[in-house]
Amino acid sequence: MRILSGSDCPQGRTSRAAALGLALQLFLPFVLGQIVRRLVGDWVARHGSASRYVGRESVVLVVYSAFSAGERDGVRHSVPSTALLQLVLPSMMLVTAMLWLTRFTADLLRFERADVRAIQFCGMKKALVTGLPMAAVLFAGQPVGQIILPLMVFHQVQLTMCAWLANRYRQHVA
Repeated sequence: MRILSGSDCPQGRTSRAAALGLALQLFLPFVLGQIVRRLVGDWVARHGSASRYVGRESVVLVVYSAFSAGERDGVRHSVPSTALLQLVLPSMMLVTAMLWLTRFTADLLRFERADVRAIQFCGMKKALVTGLPMAAVLFAGQPVGQIILPLMVFHQVQLTMCAWLANRYRQHVA
């Protein structure tokens, strides 16, 4: 997946062009994947371990792209530490609320414990992976690194809190 940068897009993009950009970056790969799945689905099922790395590596590239955009835009030098701290607390509150809500809902629907945990972890995980391509298209020509700073902080808080929760769940199973 190629992330568009500000230099790829002319200034003054119309909303139609932004919608087309989003469709090309987010929906087209999904549709093509569904079509290709019919051709290679059995092979992927037999060689699942090889395909897992492709998915993980694409996420790593999107995260790298986000932090590179931030570095290119000088976020580290232009944002005071107090502003970053002001982003951490609401991010922690939002992650906590979503973890509670997904667990509460799954418990209410009487899912088994393993399913409840899967729902909890999958219920809010795509923030940076989907947010960065959308921001790159919608805010073309703007300092995307500064625009997505709250998303980058949220992503780090989410990873940290979910790693702690996963470790806690693992200790209860052992």
